[in-house]
Amino acid sequence: MSRFPQPQGVKGSLRWIQHLVNQHPDVLNKSIGIGPVEWRSPHADDEFAEYRDHAFLDRLGVSLPKRRLDDFWPSRGPQWDALGRASTGEIVLVEAKAHVPELLSPPTKATDKSAAIIRRSLSEAANGLHASPGTDWSQRF
Repeated sequence: MSRFPQPQGVKGSLRWIQHLVNQHPDVLNKSIGIGPVEWRSPHADDEFAEYRDHAFLDRLGVSLPKRRLDDFWPSRGPQWDALGRASTGEIVLVEAKAHVPELLSPPTKATDKSAAIIRRSLSEAANGLHASPGTDWSQRF
């Protein structure tokens, strides 16, 4: 299973996302702006665990009837800092950042095969979000 227990955070994004989910979810919900969110991780009573691969889908109660996750993203994909499900059914995946420079990261070190899957899926996501064309997300984010 792709479940990763975390220590209780004492600084940075780990501390703040754990604190918000466990003690002030209303602040987080208001910031997101889609109404009430049932936060499924990271919970203190679940060792502040983070999830990735099929385990994050299971935690959210999501099935993918049209496309397998393995066809969209290579294994050992993102390990989500927080997972939630809005009362409207929307899924919330959080990659927490404590400060702006953390938003930029070095290019992926994935193998050529995995990198091709990642680029294809990021392009598909960008199109679905109607993002401005021209930015290769795999090179910066």
